[in-house]
Amino acid sequence: MSGYPATPMYSLPPPQNLSPQASVPPWAAELNEDIKQLKSVLPSINKIDQTLTKINAKMYDLEIKVTSIDNRVTEVENSCKYMGQSFDQQTTELMNGCKNRQAVQKSWLFNEHTTKGKHFSKKQDTRF
Repeated sequence: MSGYPATPMYSLPPPQNLSPQASVPPWAAELNEDIKQLKSVLPSINKIDQTLTKINAKMYDLEIKVTSIDNRVTEVENSCKYMGQSFDQQTTELMNGCKNRQAVQKSWLFNEHTTKGKHFSKKQDTRF
């Protein structure tokens, strides 16, 4: 080596007394503020979540009840349809029975009226 003293290649700057705020990069400060805001909003979000959970449970119960009611209404409709058809059938049968009875009565009255005053012998009168 030559007779020269060794000089350092890089020298470090003297330490500066900086406040903690000045040493934080701006993006980290923004991130820190965002986290603080989220922490302040978190209880509200939890309340909203609890409310939505309760609403969801109530909606589930209502869905079950509505399905049950819908099934019952369908059963009632089918019963009413059956009763209506039975009523129509019985009405038709009753009307036919009344018509048959009237026809028999007219026939009987006609026979009674036409045979009045005639004398039959026992062989001719088949009604008795």
